[in-house]
Amino acid sequence: MKTFAYLAILMFCATSACAQTWIEIQQNGNTYRVPAVLVDPNIPPDPNIPPDPNIPPDPNIPPVVATYFVDGTKGDDSNPGTFEQPWKTISRAKIDFAGEPKVKYGDTVAVENGSYGGFSIEKDTFQLWGQENTIPLPPEQKWVRYVAVGDDVRLASIRFSLGNDLRVVAHEFDGFQIIEPSNRAIYGRCVMGLRLKNMTLRGITDTAKLYAETSNHNNMEFVHRNAEIHIDNCDISAGYRGVFFGGWNCNLSVTNCDIHGVGTDKIISGGGVNFLIENNRIHGNSLLSSEHPDCIQFYTAANRYLGASADNVTIRGNSLYDHSSQGIWTGGSLLNNVLFENNLIYNTGNYEWRVYGVQTGIFRNNTIVGDDIGNTGIVFYGGVFEDSEGLLEGYPRNSNISCHHNVFATSYSGSSGVLSSHDYNLFVRAWSGSPGDTEPNSVRFETIPEATEALFVDPANRDYRLKGAYVGRGGYERVEP
Repeated sequence: MKTFAYLAILMFCATSACAQTWIEIQQNGNTYRVPAVLVDPNIPPDPNIPPDPNIPPDPNIPPVVATYFVDGTKGDDSNPGTFEQPWKTISRAKIDFAGEPKVKYGDTVAVENGSYGGFSIEKDTFQLWGQENTIPLPPEQKWVRYVAVGDDVRLASIRFSLGNDLRVVAHEFDGFQIIEPSNRAIYGRCVMGLRLKNMTLRGITDTAKLYAETSNHNNMEFVHRNAEIHIDNCDISAGYRGVFFGGWNCNLSVTNCDIHGVGTDKIISGGGVNFLIENNRIHGNSLLSSEHPDCIQFYTAANRYLGASADNVTIRGNSLYDHSSQGIWTGGSLLNNVLFENNLIYNTGNYEWRVYGVQTGIFRNNTIVGDDIGNTGIVFYGGVFEDSEGLLEGYPRNSNISCHHNVFATSYSGSSGVLSSHDYNLFVRAWSGSPGDTEPNSVRFETIPEATEALFVDPANRDYRLKGAYVGRGGYERVEP
């Protein structure tokens, strides 16, 4: 039955057509021409940017595609790769295989239960992408798809180490498991086009080894420069970090994932443009709590590299909870055009969000619940960065932020001067005052217990929907499992 489903998907993809548009991004003194495929579907592409003339797909002429099969038990690499005569190894099913028949762009590879070793392809297999030769990301019907058709299909790792320049990869992996790999589970360098769906990644739990080898055991790590990396519905646990994006990146998304119990930070990102972190559950104390872990961290290194910022950042619909350190941390960063909405944060051991470096942002319809007015809450820092903070010296710590219809059952503090508009919040007054004190339509509580009792349906059982007269006042309106 699964085979027929994948063939149907191929037929659907074969009739699809994609138009590619482009934008120019200034970063670290360089100009990059990147695909204008916005990860937030609510932001339409610029209609004034014409389609790339180098993509002339005719939707009336479907590409020639094939489905190949891999079965580690009954397969043989000398077979033709059909359902009746499958291949044996994942190496035989890579696009750089020398013989025929071979997997080509647009094909699907269906993999049965078994352990198949690591997946890695040399960089020269992929076309170089850059300013001089703007090779586009292939349209939807020309991606290579690897699909786990069993419930226990394991790879040792997935690795694309492609040098110092972006290369067009256009690979999708769906349903695989990577359990306690000897190194990073998934690694990418200069990858353009990678989708990871329905994956299970479980890193090592040996804390002594994690302390000794640290980032060698990240579950997912993308470094230097990457584009069009999309991670959806994955279960990620143990290891050193959950998802790590280093360097400069474009069009990234982490959606519908369960990220829990990793060694340190669960999602950490550097700079770039177009980030979507949506509908994830990020929770559980870290294996290495002394490493100051955060649920979500942006560190663009703007204090060390001129122009290193993260632009167009959407953090929406996430649940961050049962964590020993901070919910969100943005130190050493500049973030432009941030949308933070409909998130739930509770039971963190430190501040839910210490807001640094947000130059333009919208905070709305979030629920944040604390347990100690002394060291939890949300704080919007005012003033400017100091000389000890490198190239950020003189930049405002935050600016031009709107903050509306949030439920802060924790301290709501900081400088109202960085808030361009703020009102209609439910909040607890911090020990040193609150921006909420000047909000005519907000409701103030003096203590966290007072707020949680008055506001929520059943806080003891983590039902943080609003009740009574507060229904419809904002916040996160879903029930957590």
